[in-house]
Formats: sequence, C-alpha cells, structure tokens
Amino acid sequence: MFIVHGAWLRRHMRWILAGLLIVLIPGFIALFTTTGGGGNAGQKVPTVRGKPVSPAEFQATRNSVLVQYLLSTGRQVPRDRQFEQALTRDAMVQLLALRQAREFGIRISDVEVRQQTERQPLFHNEQGQFDYYRYTALLGRFHLKPHDYEETVRQQVSLARLRELVCSGAKVTPLALQQEYRAWSETVTIQYVQLAAVDERAAITITDEDAKAHYEKNAESYRTPRQVKVRYAHVAIDTNAVAVTDPEIAAYYDRNKARFTNSLEIATAEIRSELTRSRALRRAGDRASELSVKVDVDADQPRPDFAKVAAEHGAVVAETEFFGPQDTPTNITAGIEFNQAAFSLTAETPFSDPVEGEDGYYVLELLETKPSAVPPFEQVKARVVEQLTGQRAHEAAVKRGGELRQKAVDLVAAGKSFTDACAELKLTPLKAEPFAISAAVTNLPAATAIKQTVLSMRVNDVSEFLPTAEGGVFFHLAERQAPAVELAIAEQERFRQRLLQQQQETLWESWLASLWRQEQVDLGFPPEPPPAPEPVSEDS
Repeated sequence: MFIVHGAWLRRHMRWILAGLLIVLIPGFIALFTTTGGGGNAGQKVPTVRGKPVSPAEFQATRNSVLVQYLLSTGRQVPRDRQFEQALTRDAMVQLLALRQAREFGIRISDVEVRQQTERQPLFHNEQGQFDYYRYTALLGRFHLKPHDYEETVRQQVSLARLRELVCSGAKVTPLALQQEYRAWSETVTIQYVQLAAVDERAAITITDEDAKAHYEKNAESYRTPRQVKVRYAHVAIDTNAVAVTDPEIAAYYDRNKARFTNSLEIATAEIRSELTRSRALRRAGDRASELSVKVDVDADQPRPDFAKVAAEHGAVVAETEFFGPQDTPTNITAGIEFNQAAFSLTAETPFSDPVEGEDGYYVLELLETKPSAVPPFEQVKARVVEQLTGQRAHEAAVKRGGELRQKAVDLVAAGKSFTDACAELKLTPLKAEPFAISAAVTNLPAATAIKQTVLSMRVNDVSEFLPTAEGGVFFHLAERQAPAVELAIAEQERFRQRLLQQQQETLWESWLASLWRQEQVDLGFPPEPPPAPEPVSEDS
C-alpha cells in the first residue's frame, strides 16, 4: 500500500510555492462557492467595458487566487470586506491577463504541460523519476484529477510566457550598470544614536482604568486558540526487520551515480543505511495505513476501540494534554504536521490519516476540544498591563527620538558637528564600521532601513528617525568613498540581472495597470458605509 502523501506534501510545500507553477487547486472551488462572498455582501459581478464578465469564468479565477493565498500563507483567510475586495481585484487582474495571452496567440501544448508536470520533484520517486502513481495519489488527496492540475499548469505557463513577451523590451545600459554598481558598492561611514523603549518604561504608569479600557478595545487579541486533546497510535520504524542485499545496493548506486563522489565499496554503508531506513519507514507506513483504514468506519457504525486496533498493528498508544495549533505536544516527532492532523479532526471524523514523524507514523483519535475564547480581564490583567506599558514606552521613545533628531538637524545646519550636537543634547553617538550597501551588516540596528535610507542621502545629512521594535535610531552620514575598483566583469552579470529584474517588474506592473484602464473594469463593489460621526467635544 502506498503510504500517506499528505505529510510529504506539507513538508515540501515551501519549495513548491517558491517555484513558478504554484498549484491553484481547482478542486477546492466547491469549498468556497457557498461562502466566498460572505464578507462582500451586495457585490455585483465585475464588468469589462460595461459588460458583465462570465460568472463562471470570474468565480473560477477568483477561487484559484483564493487557494493561492491559502497555500502561500498556510492559514484561513479573513472573510472581511477589505480582503474580499482585494481578492476580487487580484482575480480580475489574472482574468484579464489570461485573456490577453489568448489574444497574443500564446498556446501551451499538451507536450509542454506534460514536460512541466513531469519535472516537478513533488511527483518523483526515490530514484528521481516521475511516478504516475505518486502523481495521481497526491492529486487524489485534494479531490483533483490530472486534467484539472494540467489545466492549472497550462494557465501558469501562459502567464509566464505573456510576462516574457511584455517585458522583452527591458534593457540595461552600461551607464545604468555603472551607476547601480557605485550606489551599492561605495563605502559609507555613519554615526548613529539609538533610543531604547525600555529606558522609557520607568516613567510609564498604567492605571486599572487604562488597562481595562485597553483590554476592552483589544479583547480579540487576547483570545486563546481552540485546543484539542488526542489519543495517538505510534507505529515505530524497525530497521532490524529489513534486509538490503548487495545486488540491490549495487543497482541503487548505478542509478544514482551522480550523487556519489566515491566508489561503490566506500558508499555501500551509506546506501545500506539509507535503503534500510526508507524501507523500514515504508513498512511502518503500511501498518499505519492499515490501522487508519480499520478505524475509518461510517458514522452510523459503532466507534472502533482505537487502543485495541492499534495494539493489533503493533502500535504504542498514548494521549496528549490539551494543546493549541502552535504548541508542541510532548514526545511527538512529527512537527507541525501532527498539529494540522489533530486540528482537522471532528466528532464526525475522529480518526486521522497516518502522519509521518522522524521515527515512524502516527494515527490520531480526537478525544476532547476546548473552543477558542476570550478570557476575562482579571485572568489576563498582568499581560494587559505589560503589553500596554511596552506600547506606551515605545511610543514615548519614538516621540522623543523624533524631537531629538530634529534638534540635531538644526544644530548641524547651524554649523556644529554631529558629535558636538549630540554632546549638547546629552546623547552618545556610536560610530559604525564603514560598510557597503551591498554587504551584509549584522552589528547595526535597523541595518536594512539604514542602508535603504543612505542611498538617497548626502554627506553631512541627518536621517529621519527610524523606528525599530526596540525603540528607534537616527544617524549622520559622515563620509562616502567610491569603490576602490571598477565593476569587475565577473560582477557585471549579477548587477545587470538585478537591474533587469527591476525594469521587468516595472514594465509588467505598468502594462497591467494600462490594461486595467483600457478594459474599463468596474469591480461592482457596493458603496462604502458612511463614516462614523466624529465625537463632539464639550468645548464645541
């Protein structure tokens, strides 16, 4: 029996999403057709040039964008007005782009689609070859047929081909290349002043009234998540029950020679260990799958004795304490996949599919749940006071930093050095080691913001106050030094590619904006609700 694909898929999802062919699973469409408009009541179907778009075309595209969001964030979407409107805009952009691709004659053949599909490591077996059984099994877990996935691939390749066409005019001149190199490679020297929010905490007083008002305004932020308690059967791997022969090792070595830099004799121990563990894990998975099938009975049948069935399959049974979605249950080696399986269980479907861990497989049984709730104020009062104190301390640090920065600017403009200006303001400036914008800087607070700000500053300028999580910083640009050497040929391509990518992104966004205006899109949003009246003060 082929073992659970879900854990493998979740473990590799980040890689999958990073590629071009993000899986916009049409099989999820049914999930949203009844709830998709929940936060957007009153919206009409969008129009293009005054004519409504096909509801089926719009809904399919909208659901695809929604699934893309789900896969990329790994969490449920907010069903509010703002998100629904953003979702509609994104869906219409994709819909218009696909129409343009067809008008430009962009056609993706079945051969190209098949080649793209077969290149995906997601569908490869242990030998790195496309495995149709794995392919259909993985898609089946999402109630998705190969035709549906392949049509998704066709759309994504069409959009990529369209983008290439639109951006083909992007060019990088030698002058632009040199300017980019100088801006990113010159060495700058700065002095900076850092203000810490923690230094403001002593002056902050939080009354009970302040804390209660903050709690009432932000009660949802103190909500505890839903918790679950599960019983699980652990089917451990047993490498002693697996035998790997020398001919099998030799065959594996021949199939994967590119992986090895040493001889078969030297690689034998490594290959034996790898194949032994792989087969032991598969055997454990087979047993876990059999267990899962045994307890997966119809709702009208008696609930199986999970512990008894687990024992019959050589599994060890244990129970967790209550835990939340981000908690780590004790003695579990399956990571977040265990939590995802646990929180997908319901009273109607109390047993999970097998979940792969580092030392075997887990099958879960739901025991109890605690619903999400907002705890009473007294229960979280200390936390409220602590958070409000930190918030006000940070606000005080930012306000004070802005005021001190402006005074430093005035003193420098009057002819004082930055060091003397800081001394007059009773501040201690720190001198950073000279650095290039393109270099990694790890010993500088707000390094990314500082490097971005430096690009547009002149020598002797004082920066804006840059807030950070700890407080904030402002700095003085003391010196710029041109690169010691001209742009090396080896570096030219790296800078050229970065500039080209920026230009292509600008062209693509500009083209999409032009297409949007040309097509006279009306998203059909209902009128915005009138703003709440401003409170009238007693003085007025």
